[in-house]
Amino acid sequence: MIARSVPEHTVRRRIRLLLCAVAISTAVVAPAGSLSAVPRQVAGGSAAAPSTSIVVTAVTPWVDPDGDFRIGMRVDGPLPVDAVLTTQIHQRLQAARTTTLRGAVERVIASDDAGPPLQSPRDRTVASLGDAATGVVVDIPIRGTRSGDSERVLLPNPGIHPVTVSVADAAGTELASTIVFLNRLPDTMPVSRDGSPAAVSLSVYALVDGPAALRPSGQADLDPATREQLSALASTLESGVPGPITLAVRPNLLDALDRSEDPTDRNILRVLRSATSGSTPATVAGMPYVDVDVGSLSESADGRGEVLRQIALTNSTVQHVLGVEPVGTTWYDGDSVTEASLPFLEVLGARRAAIPADDLRLHDPRSTPDGARSLAVGLPPSTLTATAPDESLSRLLDEGANGSDDEPGPGQRANQVVATLMATWYPAAAESGSAGGSEFPGPATLLRTPVGTGPAVLAALYAALADPGPITLDPGAVPTAAAAVDGEPVTAQVPADGPTDPGPALREVLDTRRSIDGYRSLAPSATAEAAEWDRIDAQTLHVDMSAADRDTYHRRILADIGVLVAQIEMPPERQVLLTDREATIPLRFRNDLPYAVDVQLWIRSVRLDVGGGDRRIVTLRPGENRVDLPVTVRAPGGTLLRIDASSPDGALALPAVAIPVTSRTISGVGAALSVLSLLFLAGWWTVSIRRERRRRGPERGPGAATDR
Repeated sequence: MIARSVPEHTVRRRIRLLLCAVAISTAVVAPAGSLSAVPRQVAGGSAAAPSTSIVVTAVTPWVDPDGDFRIGMRVDGPLPVDAVLTTQIHQRLQAARTTTLRGAVERVIASDDAGPPLQSPRDRTVASLGDAATGVVVDIPIRGTRSGDSERVLLPNPGIHPVTVSVADAAGTELASTIVFLNRLPDTMPVSRDGSPAAVSLSVYALVDGPAALRPSGQADLDPATREQLSALASTLESGVPGPITLAVRPNLLDALDRSEDPTDRNILRVLRSATSGSTPATVAGMPYVDVDVGSLSESADGRGEVLRQIALTNSTVQHVLGVEPVGTTWYDGDSVTEASLPFLEVLGARRAAIPADDLRLHDPRSTPDGARSLAVGLPPSTLTATAPDESLSRLLDEGANGSDDEPGPGQRANQVVATLMATWYPAAAESGSAGGSEFPGPATLLRTPVGTGPAVLAALYAALADPGPITLDPGAVPTAAAAVDGEPVTAQVPADGPTDPGPALREVLDTRRSIDGYRSLAPSATAEAAEWDRIDAQTLHVDMSAADRDTYHRRILADIGVLVAQIEMPPERQVLLTDREATIPLRFRNDLPYAVDVQLWIRSVRLDVGGGDRRIVTLRPGENRVDLPVTVRAPGGTLLRIDASSPDGALALPAVAIPVTSRTISGVGAALSVLSLLFLAGWWTVSIRRERRRRGPERGPGAATDR
């Protein structure tokens, strides 16, 4: 540390602060991370005079060894005309035996303690900077070598330096203070394995999920909590997100918005459509139609088939509602990923899974505790990587996270996020310098923007990351390989089993699916009805749906199918008389549906042969339909012509028909036998008569002579 003399006004300020701390025992200490002092309360509960606060609006994200660190800020509240602004750079933060570099950054954010100073404070009057109430810019020029310009602050080593910014009156009494972070870059920037600049990839996304959003009737049914989330997201998007963002909005919610007539829902849908078609269009995440247990479902062929149906339904829904194709390279449904499901996710096109940190068991303890949330973690034997959504960064962006009115300004929030990300970059950069670039690509972060994040916060973050540097803001920047620590890839294991047993729900879905597919084969042109049932049926796989609710959804689908199938009338059971050996029996069907249907018939009879075989598929147009059935009589007499009907795939049965048939004809064989019988009888009679005559002999007539 460089020795320095303490200015006289600073000594006076510290003495006054100490006396105030001793004399006023009821003072309220500002919460950790606060930008300004909390207004003191006097006896009786009345508020003291308004406090002064520093609101940071922008901070330079990183500085070259010989560059300028710039802080944009304004001062709210009372400020003397002779107020003095002081900046002081503190010693760079470093990892220790009990904490990582990121842990050191988070400690400063939480405690508001910048640590030991590195350089003497620099004072300047606020008036010399401009109007602090509307905004001023404070520049701190730095140099990386001792031989540089002496007017610049010497920062010989790369790293993260806390910088204290405070305002005080002319007597040295501090009115407000805050801390920002200065990220001094190395003299030589590291490169990745492919020779490109080494960087941490940051993917920003907004997640909105919810329960089943369609009633069994197919009408929209957004619960209040889900609608509130969607409204907050719409407010953020409508203010303008100045950079790439991924919308991980559950597709069944999009379906509900599209079907809803509520003005609020229509406005949300308008904003989402605008966000996905603007100059910087938002990316829509590919995910299952509803929240399903992908890990458990992927253990069976039927389960995998249903997940594929969910994905197909998502694709059609997003295309229909928003007019874009979803992107599934990052799998945001990571809370149910299992070992068995990893190959299946690869088949689905995923390259990275957003898996909660608690579900990632890192193989190398040296990678903890920051590895899961800041690195691309390998998931052997698959080629997928995993990154845990960084919830601590999300909290930094969340306005009102500490429940205080003295929350950091948008620029300071963005600066804290950048510093936390740089705490991942610096160790990897140091390793890269000694390992030939083996650490990059690898460092990666998934930042979930809390629903309702203020547009000013996002604007400050995107502005800070607009220029090329150690952090890239790209939703498509999915690491292709795991990060490395000490030259070894960081790998992890995911749970072996899914969180639920989808067996009962899956069986019900499959049973209902057979009926839906049966009607689809029966009425190929009834696409609207089948699509409606597919959406309703898909919702029943939601992990939070009860068995009773599932049953309600399935019964509605089966009842609808039953009503439609009942509008196909089979031929009446009337008596049919056949007088010829070769005949045609007319069958009269009626189709009261507004479209043609294909019906499979199975026709059989003991005494009749049916031309063309026992099975056939007939197309019934709307209205009356006559089907002529060619038959051949095998034997005369009475018989039943039995007709069973079903959908072409056999899943749906129509009422069976038994038609009585009487035949008064004989077959060719029968006729031949009859003729032969008659000829035989005629011959037999002839022979018998002649034999009898010979036996009796000639007869005498009257008056014949006799011998005496």
